[in-house]
Amino acid sequence: MLLCLVALSLTLVSREPGPIGLLLVSGLLLLIPFLAAFFRGEFDPFEPVYLWAALYGYIYVFKPAGRIVSGAGFTYSAASLDKALAISIFGLLVFYVSYYSAAGRNLARHLPVMRGYMDARKLRGCGWFFVLLGAAGLWEYMSISGGWRVFWSKPHGFGGRIDLTTAYVYQLPEFMIAGFFILCQERFSRGLLRLRDIIVLFVASLGGVGIYSVIWGRRTFIAWVALTLPMLYYFGKRQRPRVTTLMAMGTVLFAIMLLVPIYRSYWHLGANFDEMLALNPTEVATVSALGQGDEFDTYLAEVGLVPDSIEYDYFFVYSDVFFHWIPRSIWKDKPAVLNRHFAEFLGKSRIGAGSAESILGDFWAQLGWIGVVIGMLASGILWRAFYEYYRGSPQNLLAHLLYAVALPNMFSYIAQAPWNAFWKWLPILLPSAVFAFWYARAKAPLRVATGRIGVYARRQEQQGDLVPTLPA
Repeated sequence: MLLCLVALSLTLVSREPGPIGLLLVSGLLLLIPFLAAFFRGEFDPFEPVYLWAALYGYIYVFKPAGRIVSGAGFTYSAASLDKALAISIFGLLVFYVSYYSAAGRNLARHLPVMRGYMDARKLRGCGWFFVLLGAAGLWEYMSISGGWRVFWSKPHGFGGRIDLTTAYVYQLPEFMIAGFFILCQERFSRGLLRLRDIIVLFVASLGGVGIYSVIWGRRTFIAWVALTLPMLYYFGKRQRPRVTTLMAMGTVLFAIMLLVPIYRSYWHLGANFDEMLALNPTEVATVSALGQGDEFDTYLAEVGLVPDSIEYDYFFVYSDVFFHWIPRSIWKDKPAVLNRHFAEFLGKSRIGAGSAESILGDFWAQLGWIGVVIGMLASGILWRAFYEYYRGSPQNLLAHLLYAVALPNMFSYIAQAPWNAFWKWLPILLPSAVFAFWYARAKAPLRVATGRIGVYARRQEQQGDLVPTLPA
């Protein structure tokens, strides 16, 4: 098989020596984290660099290689293909330098850690509060949009009328997902799921995970759930998944990324399910994997148009993220969280409005080569700090939850744009987790004078309602 792969690579190089040669270099560079783990003798499947390599390789190696091999071509001119692939190699090297440096570890040491104990009853109450808050927001959103039948009459959430309300209402349904994660963390931390726990989690999942995420059809939310739940489960058991389990999880995530964009057009009231069942999964997956106007097409167009035809954004979109919480009733001219030249880009590139920039397309549109350096350096530090914060607190339940919520957001971070990921992190998911554990804080039951545990505190510990967030 290895000889066949070598022969195929040499054949492709002879046909397209420039692009294929660059793709082979990229593919080899993506093996660096795995080789480092091999020589180090330590492999943590939850370390972010492995998921980074998989997603980065899928967008910047697999997609263009598939287009070249199949002869499908690119939506935008391939004249800038060599340059785009060279930028992807350069960006990956910058990320490695940043990720494997000491900067991320040093940053993690300065992040605050919530110590002491948590009252599991308060944590459960906070989780249910978020579930009900999100459900109330979804009901209000559906009512404003004409009722639940009208709301779910179109796919991908297009039945919702955001022009009739505010983001403070139509983003509330995401609290259902945050509350569900909090409830899962509290139950999984006990180490053993009882039938009652499974029933409780199933009921909690109905609105956010079972209805909103699936019918809404957002790949990021579905992939978020598909990766966060196994992470919380293994964190609670203090184990690592086997290689076969990892392969199964990877297959599920890959299928989600491929099939959701096609099948979500049928996930609404009144859809023709006969047409959906008539689709050939193999053909659907192939079209989705090599589809026109995807993330790589958008990135290729941005490399070709910026800055010759379209100006840089100069990272203004990132400042918009941190000020977007201000209501428009106060700031009427508040800019949308979007590249200021994106509308001009869509007109000149012939790319569809729903396409994502991807991380390199975003950084290149901000400031070209300098933007790629700044963005990839910051990305390496950020993801290493997330990992070291989690790894430095192996028994801290809040650190587990924060990391399990943060890591799956890498799908948005790489495939869409970092600012898009920040917008999913900052308003609801991460603050919800921090608030829930802050609210559930409890004083340590040990009495300093006697060293004994009070009767009420002992009863709480026996019932599993008083759990240490970190050994005191």
